[in-house]
Amino acid sequence: MKKLNILLPLFALLFVVACDEDDYVAPGTVTDVAWYTSEKNNGDYKLNQGDYMSFVDLSQGYESHEWSIETGNYFLKAGFSQYDSLPLFIDQEKGFVTDDATVHILFNKAGINKVRLYNTFNQKVVFNGSEPFEVVNKDGVWVIDTTFLVDVYGDVLPAFKVYQLVEDYDGNIIEEKEVCSITETDMPDADKAETWPSIDVEMGGRLKFVDLTTKDRPTGRIWTVFNQQKSTTSNDSVAIVYFNTLGYTTAKGVGSIKAERVSDDELPSASAVKVIPFNVNVIASAKPFVYTGNIKENEDESIIMNVSGEMKSFSGVEDAFTVHVLNAASGFEENIAAAKAEVNPEDATSIKLKLSEAIYNSDQVYVSYDNTKGAILRADDKILENFGPVGVDMYTQNFADVDFYGAEAGGDGWFIQHANQWFINTEKSSSGSYGFKYVYDTASSPGNNAKIQSTAPNVFGVEEGEYLMSLEVWMEESSNIAFLRTNLSTPDWLPLTWDLSSIEKGKWVRLTQQISLGDHSKFIFQINKADVLGDNAIMYIDDIEFTKLEMRP
Repeated sequence: MKKLNILLPLFALLFVVACDEDDYVAPGTVTDVAWYTSEKNNGDYKLNQGDYMSFVDLSQGYESHEWSIETGNYFLKAGFSQYDSLPLFIDQEKGFVTDDATVHILFNKAGINKVRLYNTFNQKVVFNGSEPFEVVNKDGVWVIDTTFLVDVYGDVLPAFKVYQLVEDYDGNIIEEKEVCSITETDMPDADKAETWPSIDVEMGGRLKFVDLTTKDRPTGRIWTVFNQQKSTTSNDSVAIVYFNTLGYTTAKGVGSIKAERVSDDELPSASAVKVIPFNVNVIASAKPFVYTGNIKENEDESIIMNVSGEMKSFSGVEDAFTVHVLNAASGFEENIAAAKAEVNPEDATSIKLKLSEAIYNSDQVYVSYDNTKGAILRADDKILENFGPVGVDMYTQNFADVDFYGAEAGGDGWFIQHANQWFINTEKSSSGSYGFKYVYDTASSPGNNAKIQSTAPNVFGVEEGEYLMSLEVWMEESSNIAFLRTNLSTPDWLPLTWDLSSIEKGKWVRLTQQISLGDHSKFIFQINKADVLGDNAIMYIDDIEFTKLEMRP
């Protein structure tokens, strides 16, 4: 069985008005065997359920000819346009077999569908297509028997479950209580929202939304969850959403899921939305009011820290915060006073702290809070409990070209000196689509140094100064590689060694070193043969970053 396709540059014109005539007269001379289709063929043809596709048999001098289709699909009458309802043009008289030269087929059955072309000739014929095709002699008759495969994509049918996360007083999840389950055949009606159940969620509580959509071959989803005056959206297959606003309620459902099949050059696009059929009441929490983490410095040097629930407005509590700053390189170690403490204007579940002096991303900064020196209240009047000291995640900026140092250029600008060991491919990446891969096996017989290096002029693109250089590494369980080496060269030379001997395998691990960059134009990965301590070693590398350090005066 062969799947063949010949495309003419102007073929689309043939189907603008869906072939007003059933019989097509080919311009000029054609070969004995030829056909056209209205869709490109890169493997199998791909269509959405309910779409049509046209086939034209241009063979000349045949004794017999027929197109045949499977049950669930239909031949269409000619004369329809792109705005017409195709079922109105179903040709019931044809059934599933026709001897028309040109056919328009409505595909109503999801999955792999077959369209068969069967022609007979009284003499041997030649097919002048791009692929070889065997013409078979059966009982003195030459037969062309070919089947076209059409992959028909059905509707996207969202399915999901929602769980309420039950926590103990320390915030540990002790139960995931199912509160909603919607199958692909369920169709919640938003007009009946007043009949839906309602659940109570404690302020600071969480719901877990799990996408279970499989029909028909979705590529993603968008959750929209009404958890506050401004809704929350997420593209994650499992989305965990906080409900922090005391007294907040929903009346028309807690949100929706939009399941998608995103179009590319070949994949038929589709989407569908289902509402999430229950409502939420946010009630006072029995749990204490505590610091919940994610403390970080913003670009403006303010410090943001999260707490368990929305706060009442406060002021005059700056003395309740102790900010201890340490910088070993400069010999600095002091407490810096808070100039202003307030509810973060962008998120009422976080505190914003502004200091009276500058801080630098080379500092180590620790924050503590003592409520005896200034009480901060949650919306339910609970007082924030003491915490600290906790380390601040300092603001940094990556100065490296993200696409280049994340391999997203797909190999452009890189020279692979040992192509049987270094690769740039899509097998595994920390982010994006591409990553670097190193392979060592007994058949590789590597030289002493296996390298891959940048080649594009001025591609290094990072100015001189003090930096944190970091990269993501994934070591397969079977691998035993002691060191990875990187070199920054031309004209200045900066060799670096990365110790891999104790990293956790089977996951992405970020390694970091502080470096002093000079004048460099080339970047090199290198693994020495002596550093590979066994066969069948596989390692992936991605997302190289150069974060400039602010040095304290």
